[in-house]
Amino acid sequence: RHLGLDHNDYSSVITIDVAVGIVDLTPYLGNLTNVTLTSDAVTGDATDLSAVVITGAVGTYDATLTFTDKTVIKVKLQVKDIKRLELQDLINRTNELIAECGTITPNEPSAMVLTASQLSDNWGEQEGSLSNLLDGNSGTYYVSNWGNNPNTAHYIQIDLGDGNELEQAIITFSARKGGGAPTPTKITISYSTDGTTFNDVQTFTQAADGLPAAASGEKWTSPVISVNQAARYWRFTVLECTRDGNNKGTNSQGIYHFGIGDLGVLKPNGYTVNVNSTGNQVTEELLLNTYLEVLKAENLLNSTATIEQIETEIESLQAKYDALYEALHSEPISTFDGIYIIKHKRDSSEQEPAVSEADVFVGFHDNSLDYGGNKGFKLIAEGTYTANSVADKYFTIKPTNDGFMLSVQGKYLKAPETSTWNHLLFSDDAGEAGDYLFEKVENDVFNVRSIEEWGQIYLNHYADGLIGNNQPETSPRSTFTFTKVDSYPITISDATMATLCLPFNVVMPDGMNAYDFAASDITPTTKTDVYDCRMQVIAAPGETLKSGTPVILHATPGAYALPIQYDANVEAKTKLQSSLLRGNFIAQKLTQSDEDIKFIFTKGGSGVGFYRMQDAGGTIAGNKCWMVWNVQTMPTNVKALRISFDQTTGIDNVPITEQAKAPAIYDLAGRKLTSPQRGFNIVNGKKVIIK
Repeated sequence: RHLGLDHNDYSSVITIDVAVGIVDLTPYLGNLTNVTLTSDAVTGDATDLSAVVITGAVGTYDATLTFTDKTVIKVKLQVKDIKRLELQDLINRTNELIAECGTITPNEPSAMVLTASQLSDNWGEQEGSLSNLLDGNSGTYYVSNWGNNPNTAHYIQIDLGDGNELEQAIITFSARKGGGAPTPTKITISYSTDGTTFNDVQTFTQAADGLPAAASGEKWTSPVISVNQAARYWRFTVLECTRDGNNKGTNSQGIYHFGIGDLGVLKPNGYTVNVNSTGNQVTEELLLNTYLEVLKAENLLNSTATIEQIETEIESLQAKYDALYEALHSEPISTFDGIYIIKHKRDSSEQEPAVSEADVFVGFHDNSLDYGGNKGFKLIAEGTYTANSVADKYFTIKPTNDGFMLSVQGKYLKAPETSTWNHLLFSDDAGEAGDYLFEKVENDVFNVRSIEEWGQIYLNHYADGLIGNNQPETSPRSTFTFTKVDSYPITISDATMATLCLPFNVVMPDGMNAYDFAASDITPTTKTDVYDCRMQVIAAPGETLKSGTPVILHATPGAYALPIQYDANVEAKTKLQSSLLRGNFIAQKLTQSDEDIKFIFTKGGSGVGFYRMQDAGGTIAGNKCWMVWNVQTMPTNVKALRISFDQTTGIDNVPITEQAKAPAIYDLAGRKLTSPQRGFNIVNGKKVIIK
């Protein structure tokens, strides 16, 4: 009465759909107690209806509910492969989503060239030959041997040959034209990598898949069959045939065999993919990958796959579905590749920045920003920018496998923290860089978000810094503009010199050379603590200077623009192998050393040059350079190094080494000689002509 059924009455039953595994039947039968469930679909006698162990194969089973008073109620348990149904439903939903996103059309496949030696069978041929299957004439045929091994499926095996393995294949066959041999009505396609172990991929039937009718000569072509690996061997196995209404591949004598006219393999040649709209993040690659996963799932669904294999495929296809769905419903992503100035575009709904300008750029900040004492990026106003290096706001944006990587001054923007709103931090290690995407809000205005595995976190400004917004649905998203940079500006003072070290390649403009020097370019003067440095040109006008190369620039006074070199194929000049120059991208505090004495570039009593840094140390501005003097190879009493670009400048002074037992001899270029040479020589500071 509880179930509305009459006991001991099979005509009044309730059918329950279940899957293999531990199943809770109380939603169907209620919280019945003092009852035992018995069925061939169930392991043992189940007394707890909330945890019934279903082990039966797919099908419908009688079951009885026996109460302690011996009352018996009969029900039916219909065991279904729920996981297969779940996968089929997911395939259907994914196909609908694909149709919403665009179209995918297979390109014309190419036929694999086969010879008879590449075909084999398991029970031999009765009529015709395997070679007939390759002649393109369905009137010539092959019939498998009906005199061998009754009731065992016959197959034809194809060996594509070494180097011709396929991860995707299309199988074709033609029914024999005329004649009475049984025509396949159910076939299975299998593959193998070694020719021994075969995996069933997909089964096709005449009713569901349109296999050709008997004696028609018609050709049938399979859909694209996708497997998980490149397969050399493929099998065409016939499970059922029809002849005179007699199925299962037997003739009137009960012997298993079949006949066909042609057999072939086609190699897919890719797909033509069209995305319906550009107003989202759907890409051709994402759409195609989802489609290919559907093909794989369909093949698996039509094979004898295990529950574990089905469950794995559900996870894979669901991930593809989720990614495509998110892309379809997301703002379009813009592509950047180069060096950009990123400005925050003020929104009245956001907290006001600590600066007064309507637009402020995002730049490097070398002071403590977040509450943990770490360094980060900040918003910098143009009006307060003078204390910073120009390159502090030059962001390099490069594509990654998943999105884009941002860096400034050689520092890489890390992924936002996940727990709370935190200031964004940077790292010297590119491996710690976060992946970011740019969502277009309007023309040239974008949201910036990370795409880390824990979800979307948007970049927002907060006071004078940047933070990760992990509540984008309830909190305003900051907007930014991106302006690509073509050149780096620099001003040469009346000193006609400047130092430079940049994190990107630049081209030397007209009238400007980049110089470097080594220990061999240093010569003594008449002053014991002053030496001369003869510069060597490493990048002339029109040549490219490699990123990270510290140099001294020499040009007439004025403002210059150094074009940024975006062509990676252009040779870039770098520093001398034994260069004494050192550079930095960000402002750096130096400390003096007893071993490597540091010199800074400035104007002093001996003019513009390198002067020994005070023992207390000092700070080098960003994108500048200094030099290091190693006391193991150089005199320790040097306080100044005068810079010379003219080959003869500074060498008309005599050396100051009082302890020298041999005369100090130099040529006019300042190079030390072991003995006088023909022409002008400098001997102990005096010009001597050797004829």
